[in-house]
Amino acid sequence: MDAILSIFQSLGVDQTVFVQFASVIVIFAILSCVLFPKVKEVLELRESKTTKLDGNANNLYKKAEEVSAQYKSVIEKTHQESQASATKKKSELTDSEKTQLKKTEEEIQKDYEAKKALVLKEIDSKKSNVLAEADQLSKTLLEKLTK
Repeated sequence: MDAILSIFQSLGVDQTVFVQFASVIVIFAILSCVLFPKVKEVLELRESKTTKLDGNANNLYKKAEEVSAQYKSVIEKTHQESQASATKKKSELTDSEKTQLKKTEEEIQKDYEAKKALVLKEIDSKKSNVLAEADQLSKTLLEKLTK
């Protein structure tokens, strides 16, 4: 205890310390009734405008993510539908082109067969003409050779 008293004496603390302490407590009590509620109100208002907005912002962010996910799913669905439609149209076009190609091939084949028959007929007629003239040509050749 003597050590504490010697510390207080070295700091220059005298008996007025109790009066000063009581004054601080009374001033604190008065300020806590008058000033602190207003300060508390200002701090709560500030907190509601800053910190609590984070919660609202997080809710809005979650809502934006949900909307984005819905948007992506709709886009994906639309993309798949368009791909299916394009594939269907492509197969329809391919089938119609194959059908048209077969018809054209058949027409060309018929035309080829008709022309082939004409050419073969012409060849046969020329062959028969040449064979008919062959006897006469051979006789003429023999005459020329023998002369």
